[in-house]
Amino acid sequence: MNLTAMKTQKIGLRVLACAAMLFASAGLASAQDRGGDQRSGDRPERPSAREIATQQHPDARNLTLRGQHIAILVGEGLHDGETLMPMAYLINRGARVTVIGVKAGEVKAYNSDITVNVNATVENTRPQMFNALVLPGGEGPSNIRDNENVIRFVRAFYELDRPIAAICHGPQVLASAGVLEGKTATCIARISSELREAGAEYKDEAVVIDGNLITSRVPEDIPLFCRAIERMLVEHQRDRGRPGARDREGRGDQPGRGRGRDRGRDRDDERDDDGRGRGRGRGR
Repeated sequence: MNLTAMKTQKIGLRVLACAAMLFASAGLASAQDRGGDQRSGDRPERPSAREIATQQHPDARNLTLRGQHIAILVGEGLHDGETLMPMAYLINRGARVTVIGVKAGEVKAYNSDITVNVNATVENTRPQMFNALVLPGGEGPSNIRDNENVIRFVRAFYELDRPIAAICHGPQVLASAGVLEGKTATCIARISSELREAGAEYKDEAVVIDGNLITSRVPEDIPLFCRAIERMLVEHQRDRGRPGARDREGRGDQPGRGRGRDRGRDRDDERDDDGRGRGRGRGR
């Protein structure tokens, strides 16, 4: 194995270990949380970090984001941990994650040899398809912040009043999109002046939430950042009373989908109004 391959393998293992640690801290209840006795003999056996990271069928009680579709917007020079760790956290909670970017293909992290595949472009993707948008940091935000399609996408997403979460340099994209006026936000300290120039009040806190915006500072804030995303998505889902990824607005904006189903659903609703809807008369 050559030196480059060894370096890539070590980086991959480091990211996997970090993700596993994040899952362990955020996704596993302690014996006390579960009502168990704290004596070592009664303490439930904890799975290993590898088991957590490779878990294929997590406990259904942890699938708080089932039915949610989340976009992660990346650019060349992304930060590997700020991209992969939130991605892993969200997937572990049952969400579907799509990586979007300026163009299809691979983008490379600036701080490692890790690459991430872009699944869809902002130009050909509608904000209505997603329940939340995540903006990782690194050098990626500065490389995409002036792209017209990115600005249009982020502004449209903001106007939907759905969660937008940005960490480290990620808020640079929010500043360029003009959605920080009158908002309170945070970021890595060295770009705090950019937030102020965009009309935001800067706070040096791990997580700052203002309306549908979630912002964080640095990689050390990732666990709190992820939990804030999860909480806001759960609240939005509860307020709507159904998984947002399956609502009419999202369906109707996907080519070839939604129109016929919505008409059929409307007819069912009309029948329900006079008591003759499907399911109401069963068992009587």
